[in-house]
Amino acid sequence: MTRKPFDDYENKPLFRSILVPISSEFYPPAVFQISAFLAKAFHSTVTSIYITEKRILDDFDRLSDAHLSFYEREEAQHNIRSKHLAQAEQIVFRDAKGFFKKREIPLQTKYLEGEFSEVIKNEIETNHYDLIIMGYGRACLIDYRLIDEISLPIWIESGADTDTLLAVCSNLAPNQKIQIFGQQLSELFEKKLHMIYVVDLEDPVIVDSTGKRSGKKTKEELIQKGQEFIDLMRQKGIQVNLVTGVFQKEVQKAARKINPRLILIGREQKQKGRLGLPIKNVKKRLAEYCDYSFLFIN
Repeated sequence: MTRKPFDDYENKPLFRSILVPISSEFYPPAVFQISAFLAKAFHSTVTSIYITEKRILDDFDRLSDAHLSFYEREEAQHNIRSKHLAQAEQIVFRDAKGFFKKREIPLQTKYLEGEFSEVIKNEIETNHYDLIIMGYGRACLIDYRLIDEISLPIWIESGADTDTLLAVCSNLAPNQKIQIFGQQLSELFEKKLHMIYVVDLEDPVIVDSTGKRSGKKTKEELIQKGQEFIDLMRQKGIQVNLVTGVFQKEVQKAARKINPRLILIGREQKQKGRLGLPIKNVKKRLAEYCDYSFLFIN
């Protein structure tokens, strides 16, 4: 894999600065493997932060308040912090640093405390990143609400590997970068790229290039818009299949059919569900309940 992928819009690497947050409640080694792979390909910098979850200390305070003195609680909290700091350095970062050193990739590490999502939001406000890589675990307690709250691309890594990638476009997204990311990652991973355009009939609007939602459209208008996109992609040599239905269900259906290594989803703006009722966190739900890796190009 000698070709260096570049963004067609800026003629720069897709990912130049990668953030890898690790929760004290969930350590997925696969995040370091994929971040090292991407860093090597794009000559990226990688920063990993180990986050001691605030609720661990909060739970301790609540349970110990009745039978421990103030000084005993202070000492116990210090011991908890020391334990997690040792875990971060010995179990997580020691392995990661060795892994990156063998590949001659610099790795910066930090140790922070707080609520997982809030720590990450504070980190990206004070430092520049253009990709966040997080682990996936069905039974883990990580809150994936970040997907709907920040504008950076977020990669949820499951660790599974197959021969295909799935890129998803729809009437609910601008569809400006999804094909560029899909093509370049397909070449980088040497995987076959499958693309679908979902006409979502629950939320019958069209999202323009700025992310603005239109008024209600007919099914025919939605399909016509999708066909125009497909025709444009065909001119570029990209095959896209059009499907109609419910966005999240069609994504799951396509994923079960091709079993992709990675699912790419753009800036989806779905706001209405069954019977036109409000719906939230569609992308968050996909990440939590699907056993696949995702790249949300927010």
